[in-house]
Amino acid sequence: MRKLIIFFLFVLTIFTINSCKKREIAMGENFTLLEGDKIYRNISAISNIETVRLAYSNLSSIERLSLWEAKFTSILKSNTYSPEQRIKILEIKNYLNLKIFNEGDEREVFYTTWFPEWVTSAGGIFSNTEIYNLVFSLNEFPQNTDLVEGPKGCICALHSIFTCPKWTISIPPTLSFGTCKKIGECKEAASGCGALMDQECDGDACPDDITEE
Repeated sequence: MRKLIIFFLFVLTIFTINSCKKREIAMGENFTLLEGDKIYRNISAISNIETVRLAYSNLSSIERLSLWEAKFTSILKSNTYSPEQRIKILEIKNYLNLKIFNEGDEREVFYTTWFPEWVTSAGGIFSNTEIYNLVFSLNEFPQNTDLVEGPKGCICALHSIFTCPKWTISIPPTLSFGTCKKIGECKEAASGCGALMDQECDGDACPDDITEE
């Protein structure tokens, strides 16, 4: 009888754990559908880049995933891009999953292999400014990231050319991109830079070395 009770309790425990996991998954799916667009709209409305980074870095992995899904869904509903460009946007939207926003092998593969290849192929159908707006920024327009040196702060993702945008004074205005470098020591490394704004801000200088007319 005692063995039977122990077995019953074991089965009940397993059932409870599985039920909790299913409930968490369901909550995650509902959250993605109901809240992602709201989070995207709220953060993309912020004008200060440092505040955007802080807000984004405080989101959970599910919130970050839902935010980017909401952004790409919003873009695909518009008539801004050509059919060929829309296919490319859909490609990255469909590839996104929760594991990319958590530490692990899938995240590593995404940032070291899949995403660089996507950017390279996207370069044939998008301008640098369009690539920046699509996958390196949450705002409607790129914000200046002026040269900051030494201990003032970490402002960009090291070695990335798309995390140092700057409008230049000309007619018409042009947008330049500098490759993020490190010439001093940041006060502390923060998140909210690089691809999908989900990489570390570990660089402290943005010299202009790429210009798009």
